[in-house]
Amino acid sequence: KLPPLRHGDRLTREEFHRRYEAMPELKKAELVEGVVYVYPVNFEWHSGPDFGLIAWLGYYQWHTPGIGGGSNATVILDDWNEPQPDACMIIRPERGGQGRFTSEGYLVGAPELAAEVSASSARLDLGAKKDVYRRHGVKEYWIASPEAKTVDVQVNTGEGFRREALFGIPDRLRSPLLPGLEIPLDQVF
Repeated sequence: KLPPLRHGDRLTREEFHRRYEAMPELKKAELVEGVVYVYPVNFEWHSGPDFGLIAWLGYYQWHTPGIGGGSNATVILDDWNEPQPDACMIIRPERGGQGRFTSEGYLVGAPELAAEVSASSARLDLGAKKDVYRRHGVKEYWIASPEAKTVDVQVNTGEGFRREALFGIPDRLRSPLLPGLEIPLDQVF
């Protein structure tokens, strides 16, 4: 019997993944820089805005050939990092995207776009996770703040993320990477 995952555990990605798969009741756990993060998911400050964001990203995916998207998907980056972005968009591997899939359906490599609804996880999202995403080549990073009702859109320059724009209600969020991707923020928050 495997020990359960606990917030703050230090594990390799392989050990984290084994324990995570042995806990099907666990909904949100990720490994960033070898540290396990387990968060409860609050409706008002996380789940609700997350749902709105994912609905619009899904709409974009359905209408854009060669694009894929996911919600809270396991992303395998290296031996110490297996994050679960709240939402991510990929260019399909057969269309030149940077990720690939394992036989079990996990994404290996960075999504083109990663989005985080950042409330209780703000410190992680703006710190270690942001650095991990940069190092592994996430091209565009969105940090949604339910409290401020804003989305900070950042583009990876290779040396760091550069703020492209800070969108707030009543703005329409626009992706610099994915042409035509626009989201009315009043329908997310």
